[in-house]
Amino acid sequence: NWSSGKGPSPKKAASPSANGGVSQWIKALGDAEASIRLKAADALGLMAESAQDAIPALRGALGDASEPVGLNAAYALGAIGARAVPAFMDALMDASESVRLHVSYGLCAVSTPAVPMLVEALGDASEPVRRYAAYALALMGQSAQDAVPALIQTLGDASELVRRNVTEALGTMGQSAQDAVPALTETLLRDKDGQVRFD
Repeated sequence: NWSSGKGPSPKKAASPSANGGVSQWIKALGDAEASIRLKAADALGLMAESAQDAIPALRGALGDASEPVGLNAAYALGAIGARAVPAFMDALMDASESVRLHVSYGLCAVSTPAVPMLVEALGDASEPVRRYAAYALALMGQSAQDAVPALIQTLGDASELVRRNVTEALGTMGQSAQDAVPALTETLLRDKDGQVRFD
């Protein structure tokens, strides 16, 4: 994520404390100018947990017409941390593919505190929810090791798109996923989807 030097870097925002704090930046998220909305999302991210009052506004901004604004809103929610997880899980059910992708990146920034809800999402009736939950876990790598048992169970998902993300997630966990080796071996031998088998 942007705060750890990974992923796209937004423009540097002015100091939130010098410019009215959280309420100002929440208002700015609704500005007609994308550059102002981008600055607001960036500033709220820099405030981290102190910006928790902005969670609803940032949740709405995930679907901003400007891709950088939506992405920075996700990273801002990720910087807020565990308190933003319910908003992320709500957004994981959004009809927009780009919103769900932003959610995956943001949850990666939250890391371990998001794992229990992502594990629950692996059993959701919605295929996109399961798919992006698995993708978020893949982005987290070893920090999501508690999800290994649920991921093993999800190797049998009816959707090849979900199974692809599950195999990727288990692969990013290294030794933490050693219990998955028998199930992964079976998958590599029998799955009908070439991408699942890494053909």
